[in-house]
Amino acid sequence: MNLTTDAPPQIVFVDGIGGRRFFRGVLSRHVARRGHAFHHVGYRPSRESFHTIRARLGDRLGAIAANGPYVAIGYSFGGVLVRSALTTRPELARPLRLVLVASPMHSLRMCRAVRNRSIFRWLTGDCGKLLASETGMQAVALPDVPTTCIYGTRGYVGPFAPAGRGPNDGMVAVAEIDPLRFDDVVTVHASHPSMPSSRPVLAAIDARLSSVA
Repeated sequence: MNLTTDAPPQIVFVDGIGGRRFFRGVLSRHVARRGHAFHHVGYRPSRESFHTIRARLGDRLGAIAANGPYVAIGYSFGGVLVRSALTTRPELARPLRLVLVASPMHSLRMCRAVRNRSIFRWLTGDCGKLLASETGMQAVALPDVPTTCIYGTRGYVGPFAPAGRGPNDGMVAVAEIDPLRFDDVVTVHASHPSMPSSRPVLAAIDARLSSVA
């Protein structure tokens, strides 16, 4: 179905590794009530290579863009995938805005700590390997589109914290998100798994959607 030019922008949500239907379901219902078509892009890192996932995502973005303007929301590793797809496929229509939710710009301490364990390598495949590599993460550029960075701070801070001693959301440290790189930044008191369904996150997304509608 083709969207009219007066329709609200479509929402493309790219999940994180191990994303849960419950959390993205809250977001999908929230934006649907506001008239936005919602598209979810998931993947299986244990069965698909990073390049395969990225190629499929790029094709999906192209197909969605053919029906009208869209806003891309990348949650956790989903944000890395969106950035990589947009910067390696210049022919793709750009989103009106990119919203990165708890999405790292640097390698993750918790992934580096377990990168040699077979269960981690099996579950996360190429995606986990990338998250454990600072060189690999630095090679994923930011696309030239308006971008919002949303990050959480509701994580344990201490010597045994998975994300280290600094502020974090339980899985990703604020330093790994590198919010100083962004002009539009939102800080919420939420943990990593709950970010897509967090009320402050939904409110921040609403405000950005209003600005592009």
